Amino acid sequence: MIHRERLTASIDGDFVVFLIGMRLNQPFAVKAGAYESVYVNMPAFGLGRAGKLEPATGRKHSAPDRLGRGK
Repeated sequence: MIHRERLTASIDGDFVVFLIGMRLNQPFAVKAGAYESVYVNMPAFGLGRAGKLEPATGRKHSAPDRLGRGK
């Protein structure tokens, strides 16, 4: 399903991301709320599929606001 609106993903709690490639097989621990994801005109994947998608409006409209660093 293609989502036409601007969305951001949210996951409760900390999580681990595994990057797997030809020369990189590295896990990264990510603290809750210390990540950024935006989806526009695309299906949910990655964090959007593992967690839940929410409209990127209000306090989630800008990157600083989504990361808790807005004014």
